[in-house]
Amino acid sequence: MPSISNPTSASAAASPLAPPTLNAPNVGTYVVQLQVSDGVLTDTDQRTITVGENAIVANFSPANSATAPVNSLPTSITLTNLSSGSPTNCQWQVVSGPPATLSPTTSCTTTNLNVSGLGTYGVKLTVSNIASSNTTHTFSVTSGTPVGASIVVNGGVTPINRSFVSGAPSTGTPSTATVSLSSSGSTGVLPLTFAWSITGEPDSTNGAASLSSTIAAAPTLTVRATGLYTVRLDVTDAANSTTFTTSTFRVFPANGTNFATMTSLFTSIGCTGCHSGTGPNPANNSGTAPSWQNLPGSDGSTLWRRVFQRIVIGNPTGSLLFQNPNNSDPGGHGGLCQPGFPCAGSTTNSAQFSNWINDGGPPGN
Repeated sequence: MPSISNPTSASAAASPLAPPTLNAPNVGTYVVQLQVSDGVLTDTDQRTITVGENAIVANFSPANSATAPVNSLPTSITLTNLSSGSPTNCQWQVVSGPPATLSPTTSCTTTNLNVSGLGTYGVKLTVSNIASSNTTHTFSVTSGTPVGASIVVNGGVTPINRSFVSGAPSTGTPSTATVSLSSSGSTGVLPLTFAWSITGEPDSTNGAASLSSTIAAAPTLTVRATGLYTVRLDVTDAANSTTFTTSTFRVFPANGTNFATMTSLFTSIGCTGCHSGTGPNPANNSGTAPSWQNLPGSDGSTLWRRVFQRIVIGNPTGSLLFQNPNNSDPGGHGGLCQPGFPCAGSTTNSAQFSNWINDGGPPGN
């Protein structure tokens, strides 16, 4: 420290009502002299005053060895200068860890650490005024939200009742139904990526189920039969953590007529002899009769297709399928009216047939 004995190197101001103030332009040692006089006598006194600066000590937050949980990537973590000693120059620097940037690098208040992944980062802060100081903090950027997979089927509405639509009875094109799927409730460091798959479905002569997308957050499942389905969802978050879940659900026919009901109906009214899919049916000239389960007959027809072509929806009494007292139906029935049909004075069985047709006649259970 310099030693200044000349009082003129610094200035002092005084007034009768206030103590003097030493205005020191630099750090150092100053000698201050006071002279007093009453007009007759004079006296002087001196004091040595050392002027220094507050110590410069670098410090910032997050603290050394801290953790910084994040919920999305890439992200910015705010670093705050906590240095003592009133530094006027500051320099930030990433010294270790995954690739990252600092913006700005010369702020004496705050800076942003821009990261694209989890990991342990080392940041150095150098501060100075007349003296200088530096410190390095190492801290971990961690996942703020554990990865989790969630599947919501049909908006959470159960049971999943569906009428199958868009079929073409004239060509035997099967009807289909759709079920909404959603990854709502899945968690992790954003953004999340999804992978959907179908891991279980009922056997269907109409073909396999399909997804509108295997990577969308909310795809649509197209089904071609009633019954049990299982879908799987794999979720990967931005921190490359992965998990999965499955959901098993049943698709019901909208009007309640499933294959078990139709099996009982066909058996009770004696239809299995002609419509089992195994025996000859000369009346239909089809060789092997089509099965009610949508198995094609030798003429390429299916029972649903044949039934659809011979029913008048909304007018069962006018449908050839439901009345055949004069054997006018090319399909036969021997001129007999089947039990439970309007021509026999009942609608119990015809209602089940109508429901099956209205639902699209899907195979399944």
